[in-house]
Formats: sequence, C-alpha cells, structure tokens
Amino acid sequence: MSQAASRAARLIHMRDLLLERPRTTQELALLCDISMSTVCRDLVTLQMEPLRLPLVVEGGCWKVMRW
Repeated sequence: MSQAASRAARLIHMRDLLLERPRTTQELALLCDISMSTVCRDLVTLQMEPLRLPLVVEGGCWKVMRW
C-alpha cells in the first residue's frame, strides 16, 4: 500500500473511532498504532477539506460535534 493510501485509510479509521465515542489523543495513538504528534496532525487534517469533520475537545477527549 502506498504511503498516501495508508494515510487515507488511517484518517478514515480515526474518523470512525471518533464517531463511535469521544477519545483522547493517547487512546487514538494506541488504537491507530501511531505517535501522539501524528494523531495531532491527523486531527487537524480531519477538520480540513474535503472531510470537514467538526471536532471539539471536551474533558480531554476529542469528539465529533453534533448539531
């Protein structure tokens, strides 16, 4: 799998994890087998075009904002 495809799959996996329930950056790092700095970069990417996932932090956990 190419690096771009691997990253895309990881972003979708992270999105799905956040849609399940709120998660800490440490929990996302463990579940995705990546560093916490990569989690932070990916969280920014998830909020940008084209995904535009509306994320908020509550109580130290990231979650998808519900309207």
